[in-house]
Amino acid sequence: MPTQVSPNVLGIASRVRPVVERRDSRAYQALLTIIDRETWIERQRERGRLGGILSGRVRRERTADIDAAICRARRAGMSQRQIAQALGVTRTKVRWVIARDGEGCEGTDG
Repeated sequence: MPTQVSPNVLGIASRVRPVVERRDSRAYQALLTIIDRETWIERQRERGRLGGILSGRVRRERTADIDAAICRARRAGMSQRQIAQALGVTRTKVRWVIARDGEGCEGTDG
């Protein structure tokens, strides 16, 4: 006898389907055969949340020195272009750090 599936689970599955099918069409078929779909979806959501937090922390720690140097240079009045050239990073990287850190990186426009 088929189990009842909530509309929330169906909605999530319909949004997940194209992504999963691009990666592995068998994975989506496996999703359809799982008996307790809501538990599976909740477990995937939790794994994604924890993985995202962890990977964000690791990424931030890896770039902390360069990010701090960007902020110091910005507070010293250097333009974004000058900062990028001096530190050997892209202007996009400089813009992202300044936008993300806001007040801590404020200086002159550039």
